[in-house]
Amino acid sequence: MGWFSSLFDSSARDFEVGYYEEYSLGFEIRLLFKEQGWYLWKIQNDDSVSFMIIKPAAGESPPKPSGLVWCYGGKGFYGYINKSIFNKKDIYLSFYGSQQYRGSAKCLFNSRVFNSLTEDELLNMEGSNVRFEVTTAPVQQRAGSNAYRQENGVVDLTGSKIIFEKLKNEYEKLD
Repeated sequence: MGWFSSLFDSSARDFEVGYYEEYSLGFEIRLLFKEQGWYLWKIQNDDSVSFMIIKPAAGESPPKPSGLVWCYGGKGFYGYINKSIFNKKDIYLSFYGSQQYRGSAKCLFNSRVFNSLTEDELLNMEGSNVRFEVTTAPVQQRAGSNAYRQENGVVDLTGSKIIFEKLKNEYEKLD
């Protein structure tokens, strides 16, 4: 089975700490930490390193990262810190869906809609069930396509403070 099709293999949808896979020469992923439904991954290629946190929505299986900064398959929350030859530190926090291209994402928390999240906003959601909506499409169909799919879910952000601290600690080890 190729790496792309393995992203959706339901028999391999839960991972243990230490899980390792090489997608191609020099491009690899490793699961560093798993707790309270959160997954912390290290993704590395020749010139970049990312640390990605993933928390599947209620009723969803966890996906593997599909690139340095991409996550899809099912739906839920994800975020990453990326260090590359282009960026010293790039932080992103949002939601993912079942298809690779993510057109928009938003969530509802305390009667307020967020289109993207900052670190402080994520940490304020600790212990909360957050409703979200994400619009996705296959990459090759994204421009002017009717292949867009609106997906909704609820994700329990319990443990977000612990996992975000671990994310930052792993990033700091790079310096």
